[in-house]
Amino acid sequence: MPEYTWLLYVTDQHGRRSGQDGNPVPYPFRSEDSAQDVARNLRDYFARTLSDHSPKKIEVEVWEGRQAVQEPHARADWP
Repeated sequence: MPEYTWLLYVTDQHGRRSGQDGNPVPYPFRSEDSAQDVARNLRDYFARTLSDHSPKKIEVEVWEGRQAVQEPHARADWP
């Protein structure tokens, strides 16, 4: 099953951007889906779970494999 490395960036209501990886979603993430589908699925998951924190923006970047090198293979943003 393919593995994907992913990074999550959350921008709060004050414009502060923070990066997170790995938790609480498995890292690397294993899925039969394409990189773009994985990015969308992770974005939707974090949009639901972080709604209590009122993020201004959520960004997910996904790479195929175990390393986040060069440009991501897929991106998904919310909103």
